[in-house]
Amino acid sequence: MAALVGTVSPFDCELQSWDEYIEVLDYFFQANEITDAGKRKAVLLSGVGASTYSLLRSLLCPMTPAEKTYQELVVVLKAHYNPKPSEIVQRYKFNSRTRHTGEKVADYVAELKKLAQYCEYGPTLPQMLRDRLVCGVNDDRMQRWLLSEVDLTFEKALTMCLAMESADKNIKDLQGFSGDEESQSQRSHQGQSVVHNVGAVDKRGWKTDYECFRCKGNHAPHECKFINELCHHCQKRGHIKRACKSKHVMQSHKTPFQGLRGERKGKEKAGRSHLVKEEDVSETEDAGDINTIYSVSHKMPKVAPILQKLKVNGMNIEFEVDTGCGITIISKKQYSKLWKNTDIPEWEPCNLTLKTYTGEKMLVLGQVIGTVQSQMDNKKLTMVVVEGAGPNLLGRNWLKDLRVLPQLVNTVTASPTLHLADLLDRYAEVFKDELGQLKGTTAKIHVNSEAQPRFYKPRRIPFAVKPLVEAELQRLVDEKIIEPVQFSEWAAP
Repeated sequence: MAALVGTVSPFDCELQSWDEYIEVLDYFFQANEITDAGKRKAVLLSGVGASTYSLLRSLLCPMTPAEKTYQELVVVLKAHYNPKPSEIVQRYKFNSRTRHTGEKVADYVAELKKLAQYCEYGPTLPQMLRDRLVCGVNDDRMQRWLLSEVDLTFEKALTMCLAMESADKNIKDLQGFSGDEESQSQRSHQGQSVVHNVGAVDKRGWKTDYECFRCKGNHAPHECKFINELCHHCQKRGHIKRACKSKHVMQSHKTPFQGLRGERKGKEKAGRSHLVKEEDVSETEDAGDINTIYSVSHKMPKVAPILQKLKVNGMNIEFEVDTGCGITIISKKQYSKLWKNTDIPEWEPCNLTLKTYTGEKMLVLGQVIGTVQSQMDNKKLTMVVVEGAGPNLLGRNWLKDLRVLPQLVNTVTASPTLHLADLLDRYAEVFKDELGQLKGTTAKIHVNSEAQPRFYKPRRIPFAVKPLVEAELQRLVDEKIIEPVQFSEWAAP
C-alpha cells in the first residue's frame, strides 16, 4: 500500500471555516487519488474530530452518519457551521468598511474581498472593489491620485496605492538614515577645535547644546520627559525641583520676621492671612519639626486684623488672632520688653522650622514660658521667639488653653421658621402642575465646525403602541416642548 500524502487534521471552528476545511480535504483526496465516495466519507468521519463527529450524530438523529453519503454529510455540517448570511447586512458591512489608521493597503483589500464573498455582486464585483478602495482608503494623497486617473480599474487602483505606500515607507527610511549619518558626523567632529561654536540646531530649530530649563539636561525643552512633572519645591507643573528657578532665588538664608501690619495708601490693599502647618523633614534638615507660614495676597477692601489683648508677665500685649497658626509667636523685640524689669531668661531650644509662603526659612531663636492671666486663673504657656519686630501671632494652642475663641465668634440668630404653605404660596409659579419655562436665558449649542451632519432614520415601533407614541408626540407639541419641521440636516432616532 502506497504511503499517503499529507494528513487530515480535526476540524476547529475557531481556526477556520467549514468551507476552508472541505477545500483542504479535497486537496488531500486529489493528492492521494481518492475518488470513491465511500472512502471519502470514511476519511471525513475518521479525521473530522471527536467533537465534530458527536455534533454530526446529533444533527442527523434519529439517523446515523453511516446512512448518509459524503456529499450529504458535507451539506449538513455546512448548514450548521456556515449558514448563508444576509445579503443586505453583508453589503452594509462592505460599503461601510474604511481603512484604519496604520493599516496596510494589502490588508485592507484582503478584508474587502472577504466581506464581498456573500454580497452577491457577481460581474460587478471589480467595480465595487474599486469604488470601495477609492472611497475608503482614508488617505488624501492617494485619493487625489486615484481620482485624477482616467479609466481607473480595480487592479490599477490597487497597484497605484501599493506603489505610493511603498514610496512613503522608503522616504521615511531614507530620512532616518540621513539623520543617523548627520548625528554620527557631528560626534566625529567633537574632538576638533572650533573658533566659533554657535550651537547645533536640529530639524525643529532647537539648539541641542542648550540646557533644558525643566531638568537641567542637554536636550530641547519640548522633548523633556518632565514636561508634565510636578515640582516638589514650588508645586508648579512643568519642571522638577533640581531646575526650579524659585529655589535659586530663595536661598537658605534666614529671613527676619517683619510682620504683615504695614499700612498702604488707597481704598484697597492686599489682604493677607497666615497659616502654619507641619511638613516632612528630609535627612539633611537639622530641625525636628517644620512648620510653613503661608501668606495669601489678593485684591480686596482693607479689613482690619482681629486683635486680642492679653496680660503676659503683668504686661498688656496685643496679639493678632491667627487660627491658621498652630503656635503662638512673639518677636525678639517683644521678648525683650516682657522681662524689661527683671532678668531676661534664656530661651530653650526649639525644634521648629518656620517657612514663609515663598519657602524662605525664618530664624527661630527658641521658646520661652510666660505667665498668662486668664479669666479664671494664671497659666504657664509656651511661646516661640523669632527674629524681627513684627506683630505677635496668637495661635490655636493659646486659643484653646485660654478659651478665647468662643468670645471672638458673634452670636448667630436663627431665621424665623418658614411653613410649607407660605413657600407654596410664595413660589406658586415653580410648584404649578404645568411645565415651567426658564426665562431670560438663551441656550446655544456649540458644534464642531468640522462635524458632518448626520440624518438617521427613525426606529420602527410596534403597531400596538403606535397610537400611544403619536399621542405623546402631540402632547409635546401642544406644550411647545418640541415643534415639527419639514426638513433637517440633523436627525437622531
